[in-house]
Amino acid sequence: LFIYMGHMFAKSGIADDLYRMFHVWSGSLKGGLAIGTIGLMAAIAAMNGLSVAGMAIGATLALPEMLKRKYDKVMITGVIQAGSSLGIMIPPSVVLVLYGMIARQPVGRLWMAGLFPGLLMAVMFIIYIFIRCRLQPHLGPPLPPEELKAITWGEKLRLLRAGIVPLVIIFMMTGLFLMGITSLVECAAVGATATTIAALVNRRLSWKVMNGVNGVASFDSADSIACVRASIPVAAVRLGGNFTVIFGSTIAMFARTLEKAALTRSSG
Repeated sequence: LFIYMGHMFAKSGIADDLYRMFHVWSGSLKGGLAIGTIGLMAAIAAMNGLSVAGMAIGATLALPEMLKRKYDKVMITGVIQAGSSLGIMIPPSVVLVLYGMIARQPVGRLWMAGLFPGLLMAVMFIIYIFIRCRLQPHLGPPLPPEELKAITWGEKLRLLRAGIVPLVIIFMMTGLFLMGITSLVECAAVGATATTIAALVNRRLSWKVMNGVNGVASFDSADSIACVRASIPVAAVRLGGNFTVIFGSTIAMFARTLEKAALTRSSG
């Protein structure tokens, strides 16, 4: 459901509004589009929980805009790569959910532990971009004056209102879980439902969007599980040693135990 929420966020155009909001409000700064890209990637991480999906969505929206404004290509690559890494730390991180299942640790505590470092990383990225582009303006030039004049205050306020919607969904979803009001599954359901309703209210929900989101979300979910399963034997071969093999076997046994428990519960 977290993966579904992230792709609904992107395919319904809500992510476009959010990036456009960062675009018009930070575009006058040197490196403003790069700063806005970090903000967008942090929001995507908070709605998706996957670094790969964040990179794909961020690159689709931000890459053409920064290339069009003649940003340095190394800067563009670094910004997108760094921003996508936030998905590992910022809740609802799928990596922390899987780690909590394996290590038998509460997911809520892991999310709390990852929230501040993840946001701190985003702030540090923004500070670095700001300072670097102040010292070397050619790396991230601001928007041209004529383009800035074309942006009215009415458009700025409209985009600010549209961009706040996903942020409200993020804080509502995460806050309900961290306060103990909802479980992990209920938290994901709240976020997925709220994102779908937001797309419906904005008149951007269609059968084409639903089919695309469901297909990509299913593929990403299966891909994530396959990557975790494949990493166990790869780690055993690459690192070697009996301890690694035993550790991998223990994780596999734990996964089978969870599967048996789920089957028993469903049959009962």
